[in-house]
Amino acid sequence: MAQAQPHVTRVPLDRASQVILIRGPLTALHQANVTGNYGVLRDLGGPSFRVNTSAGLAELFEPVRRGALDLAQVLVHEPVITRGPLLDEQGRLRLTGFFPLPAYQLAFDIAYEPAEGEWKLFGLAVSAEV
Repeated sequence: MAQAQPHVTRVPLDRASQVILIRGPLTALHQANVTGNYGVLRDLGGPSFRVNTSAGLAELFEPVRRGALDLAQVLVHEPVITRGPLLDEQGRLRLTGFFPLPAYQLAFDIAYEPAEGEWKLFGLAVSAEV
């Protein structure tokens, strides 16, 4: 028997807005990794993301930091969006894809929650594939 697919709704969001929603948290993560200050990344998030402490975010993203990934490259390369923009069953906006960078492919999965009249960061996952 086929398993039911989770309900998702396509979001009419122009390309420029999608790219901003992708580059913003990745740039903040890059700056946090460089400075060791995860407070700004935390504060850019929505209520659900802000439950994380700065120390907790530093620990969470330690593998990215240890891998010395140059996330600043996302500012000059175009993302390939493989899934999204979609609203999931909880009303969160999801954007998934990768940046084809010269040395590796940077995969991302970013979720936003509606808060304070705008989309605020709910979750962020990144990984490098050589």
